[in-house]
Amino acid sequence: MEIEFRSCYYVYILTDRQRESLKVGVTVDLKALLHPSPDEVLFRPGEEQRCLLYYEKFEEVRAAVAREGELSAFSKRRLRRLVAMNNPHWQFLDEFDSGADL
Repeated sequence: MEIEFRSCYYVYILTDRQRESLKVGVTVDLKALLHPSPDEVLFRPGEEQRCLLYYEKFEEVRAAVAREGELSAFSKRRLRRLVAMNNPHWQFLDEFDSGADL
């Protein structure tokens, strides 16, 4: 009997606490991404806080990577519009959406 392990892939948009920087990426583990080890730094020094504004879930890694490429090509204005359409109050989803499938 063969055991099948299915992974989910997440394309995300992160920001800093001041909601100034936007970072697009792809991961298999949003929780680990949002709570990194102390020696990891994603933003400039002083902006280590990772706040989740938006994410999409994919079953196929190719689809996730393709979508990350699309979002990475967006202007900052277009990314802000995407976030606002799905998260109008720009809440940090990792704090307010405890029932989310993260």
